[in-house]
Amino acid sequence: MQTPHSWTGDTVSLCQHCFRALLQALARPCQPQELPGELAKESLPLPWELASIALTLCDQSSAVYLGSGLGSDDAHAWLRFYTGMNLVQSPCEADFVLVGTPCDLPLLASLKQGTATYPDRSATLVVAGTDFSAQPGILASGPGIRNTVPLPFRPADGFLAQWRDNHDRFPMGVDVFFCGRGQVAGLPRTTLLSA
Repeated sequence: MQTPHSWTGDTVSLCQHCFRALLQALARPCQPQELPGELAKESLPLPWELASIALTLCDQSSAVYLGSGLGSDDAHAWLRFYTGMNLVQSPCEADFVLVGTPCDLPLLASLKQGTATYPDRSATLVVAGTDFSAQPGILASGPGIRNTVPLPFRPADGFLAQWRDNHDRFPMGVDVFFCGRGQVAGLPRTTLLSA
């Protein structure tokens, strides 16, 4: 069966390699990891890094919200065909929130936070269009980081204050993946950002 923007590669191998990159990204916060490049030259209705992560994390049990710029019929059809995910109309309903650029972030506090008993029921935010470059003066610390590392991307206005609140809600809160230029960086709720 062919779909627009169909892909006939080895999905299992791609997802295995991508899953390892995502695990490394969470284990070593704010330290970009290389994503497998199988989709890099494909004609896709969404950024290839985001597509790779969605293929890896989403399935028919996932409620997914597509941010502005990603909500095209083609993007929805591609994700639905390859992952079976369920599209929701509001980010507060989603298990996975996918956005096209760091400027399109929803309010972190508006997303699923999990509970003290089930913190894993929180949302995961995946942000495409990230231009990785160290930001002097903004440092990350916490589990998986020896001393401190610089934040590897420029945060959107207001993000640092939102992240401080997100961090303070631990064990509840949102985890974030930033991706772009073939890389992914994790920002788990345990990571503290300071300017």
